[in-house]
Amino acid sequence: MPNDTLAGAPPGDIHLGGLARSVDVTLASVLATEFPVDPILGREISDLVSKAASLQKRHGLLLEAGIVAALRASGRFEVLTGVSIPITAAADSLVASTPPETLERIALRYDAPVSRAVNMDFVVVDLEAGWAGAYDCKRGNGTLTTRLLRPLVRDVECVGILLRSFLRDRGYAAVDRVTAGLVDIYGQSGVPAHLAVGLRDLDAHFGVPVASILEAMNRRLTAGFKAAVPGLLASVQAKVSEEAAHRAVMDGPVDAGPRATAVRTPARLAGPGHLTARRAPGRHPGRRPGVPPAARQPLDPARRARG
Repeated sequence: MPNDTLAGAPPGDIHLGGLARSVDVTLASVLATEFPVDPILGREISDLVSKAASLQKRHGLLLEAGIVAALRASGRFEVLTGVSIPITAAADSLVASTPPETLERIALRYDAPVSRAVNMDFVVVDLEAGWAGAYDCKRGNGTLTTRLLRPLVRDVECVGILLRSFLRDRGYAAVDRVTAGLVDIYGQSGVPAHLAVGLRDLDAHFGVPVASILEAMNRRLTAGFKAAVPGLLASVQAKVSEEAAHRAVMDGPVDAGPRATAVRTPARLAGPGHLTARRAPGRHPGRRPGVPPAARQPLDPARRARG
């Protein structure tokens, strides 16, 4: 595959021509990065795991760039990126107390104090149709926690009711219909369905080819990383083999150890009866040998009284 083309992109398109280079630069950067060594995994395994994780994170940015390039290449849209949209206190209050189906019919003006701002990844404007949409882009290969998802949904809903005024104040007077949502590429973010558009729905949503461009980027990125994997795995295997050989040298051959001393184990558990049975005939504890019981002297009466 030529380095300056992207399979699936119209040849010579100025917007899509740079996507292949973006993929290659991203991959080269990931593979060249030296990541911290995990004390459990060691250098070689840490390197493999960290590179894969980094590639997944950067993939989201590539997908966003691919969507923007595809929309611009259509010639139909004006696309603004990294747009900061002011949010009023009135918008926050309204979103907190109004169901989503009602918010779709509301458009607020900037006639209340601005309390904060929301950064949207891109805003798409179709002047001919009088339509505009503001989007945040998520890779969507994992579910967002409630702590992250709840404010994200609130932000998008606030943008939705202020977007028309925001654009009209910036010269887009023809915009009458607006949309605010999240591009949830792989559909696993947990974003409410009424706010999300996934990879398979992008073409129908925008009315121009988008998904095929992203899939072409994915193929190029996957092929490039898989080409590097054997080298990464070879480093891991070499380290594992080296450590195994080192352990074998340090441990030495398996030795049976010193011969154990034989221990005579009693045939049965010894008790008082066994001790009596082993006592010599005519012997009794406390009796002097050869002195019968009758030969013992009686206790002196005086000593008995004192006792």
